[in-house]
Amino acid sequence: MATGGKLRVNAPVEQATALLERYAALGTELALADVARNDAIAAANTAADRITVPIVDEMNAIRAQLEPWWTRNGANLLPAKRKSMELGGCVIGSKTGSTSVTFALGNDELAATSLQAARWSLPYVRVKPSVDKAALKSALAGKHGDKLRAMGFGLSTPVETFILDRAEQSGTVAA
Repeated sequence: MATGGKLRVNAPVEQATALLERYAALGTELALADVARNDAIAAANTAADRITVPIVDEMNAIRAQLEPWWTRNGANLLPAKRKSMELGGCVIGSKTGSTSVTFALGNDELAATSLQAARWSLPYVRVKPSVDKAALKSALAGKHGDKLRAMGFGLSTPVETFILDRAEQSGTVAA
């Protein structure tokens, strides 16, 4: 059966099978096109790397030479109250990063717990409540179910969805 025709709901299984075989064949064509695309992208990346890697390497070598030179000579070259300047077609100089909070406790969670323990530091801790959906799902079937439903909680009915995928076969390309 051609894809241009319409499969009737009461059509025999042979007509549906022909459409399924066509769907599987199209999936194979799609997978092969994806492989060809990925191969072309990999080839383009390889060609670009042949050009760019030596350039990046040379730029890194020049940077490694200029940084200590700038550290020693930059202050004498800079205009007043400036940290960078244009020189030789480049902007050269330094910039100061922003400050950040550090703590010896290792991670945010431990730091927040430590701050929560001291009453004076509560303004420095954010508390973000969230709904425990797994617990609510169980509770809706339990003694608080009526109260939770009165508050607007409930369970959705799972929707059955049609699936159609090409079956994987050994030796074939995955879509």
